[in-house]
Amino acid sequence: VSDTDPIDPDNIAISTSSAAAITTLQGQAYLFRNAQDVTYQIVNSDGDVVATLNKEPQDTKTYYYANASAFETLNFPKWDGTIFDQSTGDYVAAPDGQYTYRVSAVGDGDKESDRQTLDLPFKVDSVAPELQHIAISSEDVNGKTQYYLTGETKDDFSGIDATKDCGTAVNGLVELHQTFEVTGTTADGYTQVRVPVTDAQAKTLAQGNNAIELYLSDNASNFVDVMNDKAKLPGQTKDGFVLDVGVPDVISMSNEYIDISKSRLDYTLSGRYPGAVYGTYLDENGKVQDLDIENYTDEDHPEDLDADYFIARMPIAHAVDYNTTIKFYADAAHTQELASYDTKVGMFQPKIGTVTVNGGQDQTSEATVKVAGRYQTM
Repeated sequence: VSDTDPIDPDNIAISTSSAAAITTLQGQAYLFRNAQDVTYQIVNSDGDVVATLNKEPQDTKTYYYANASAFETLNFPKWDGTIFDQSTGDYVAAPDGQYTYRVSAVGDGDKESDRQTLDLPFKVDSVAPELQHIAISSEDVNGKTQYYLTGETKDDFSGIDATKDCGTAVNGLVELHQTFEVTGTTADGYTQVRVPVTDAQAKTLAQGNNAIELYLSDNASNFVDVMNDKAKLPGQTKDGFVLDVGVPDVISMSNEYIDISKSRLDYTLSGRYPGAVYGTYLDENGKVQDLDIENYTDEDHPEDLDADYFIARMPIAHAVDYNTTIKFYADAAHTQELASYDTKVGMFQPKIGTVTVNGGQDQTSEATVKVAGRYQTM
């Protein structure tokens, strides 16, 4: 904490989760005068006092204690995040929400109407943040390849740890108390982060599957820990991608992989990839949509850990022709492209216009007659 990096009160939080590291709250203050009837309370967002921690008849003003080479300050009693439930007679965890640690006192010689109050806002947050799509990225730094672990995280209340502290593991090599960097924000509100891989961790990276792990927390110290044991090096993600049912030049009703099992018209593709597969397609309006993809492991060959399978379904618009592009990715963020296919959907039913038989004559002596007419294709 410094003048250029002050404490943000919005980041002060504790958790009532037993797995969290910060589960209590206390503080201290400097008194310029002797004080009496010093009261310590916890107040909720509605202004109700939910806990009275202590009342002291008198406290001495702050002074410098030479023997200890320190100032004697007013130390606040610790709050453990519980409130008294009158219906059960037990102390229970306070609900998540915004609270205030309130200290009030009357200066020596003052009246009750002169009572002074110090309010310290904080949050109670017991819910861990979300973390998804962890992967490996790289960039050239002064002629050297620097690897990173990347991910997307979100916390809906106290916020992702303002100190940016985190931990990583790469192929079993653990590094604690690293610092993540924020690189952007996704369209659905996730914060994109990356953490430099240490030189020692980088030496364990290899072609094929790598086991990586990213650990971080929110401001209330609720942590999330996510692993990916099939992470691949940048540029290697396409290895192992096989499309068993491919993409034809034209998708029409004559294709055997047209499916109506979901009460809609789908074109079904299937394939293999050692990891989860994601995908997009262009609909009839030219807008990018997510493919409906099911990833699964071959139950008949569970020993083949690299032989993961997928089925992708692309909804087809009725009675219309349009161009589309189908893309597959190794990550849900759609940054690691596996393959891209351009094709056309041909579902337009031609309309028959004017038809003329035998040039419009009612009779003929010929064994065959000529039928002529027009039809509309678009």
